[in-house]
Amino acid sequence: MSTSLGAMGQGPFAAPGTAPLEVPDHRDAYADGDRGGLEIDPRVVQKVAAYAVREVDRASGTPRTVAGVPVMGTADDANVKARVEGALVTLTVELALDYPSPVRYVVSQTRSHVARRVHEMTGLDVREVDVYVRQMKVGSGNSQPRVI
Repeated sequence: MSTSLGAMGQGPFAAPGTAPLEVPDHRDAYADGDRGGLEIDPRVVQKVAAYAVREVDRASGTPRTVAGVPVMGTADDANVKARVEGALVTLTVELALDYPSPVRYVVSQTRSHVARRVHEMTGLDVREVDVYVRQMKVGSGNSQPRVI
């Protein structure tokens, strides 16, 4: 199958007699610092941090409840609050851990992983990550339930 070129050799979809489209090169048009700024909403940082918690082994979010009863079909994302001040972020993370888990170790892993992932994804520097363990989930891992 062959296609015929238009009047100026621009391909089958070019209008006859038109000049080729010229795309201006703006690479040197802006000096460094003249490109504007970037502001990342704290809700974006919260979502990135909540996703990072899911990547940590033995850590998860607390289930959503209504009147103390877990709501089926809701994602167990960690409850994260972020405060963004310029390029610095302070995070507060509430999560659940699988039982049994070495709490200090998993919290330390969570703190460093969340800080690293938030920095990688947003470019913001994480100043502090406060982690609160709100629940220990029994039977959420691969362990067999104990019979007493």
